[in-house]
Amino acid sequence: MPRPIGPSTAIQAPTPKKLTRDEFREHSAKGLCWHCDEPWSREHRCKKGRLLVIELVEDEASKPSEEGLEPKEEAMEEKPQPVGYTMHSLAGYSNP
Repeated sequence: MPRPIGPSTAIQAPTPKKLTRDEFREHSAKGLCWHCDEPWSREHRCKKGRLLVIELVEDEASKPSEEGLEPKEEAMEEKPQPVGYTMHSLAGYSNP
């Protein structure tokens, strides 16, 4: 006799809380972390870790066509643009 299939045991990840612009300002003014509401400092680490995953979604409409792979030559004058990197972005510094 086959056994009945039980309910799914998939673990649902909690939805991340979305702060409004005013809540961001309030957290910053109070010196709190944007993610865990604890006092923030450079050494701060949220007690509850977060795992962020980026998945590649392949879609027939998003695949480049053969024509799109060939470079198009256009007469354009390129102007040099200043590089706006800061020391923090090069060092991987993050500020909640």
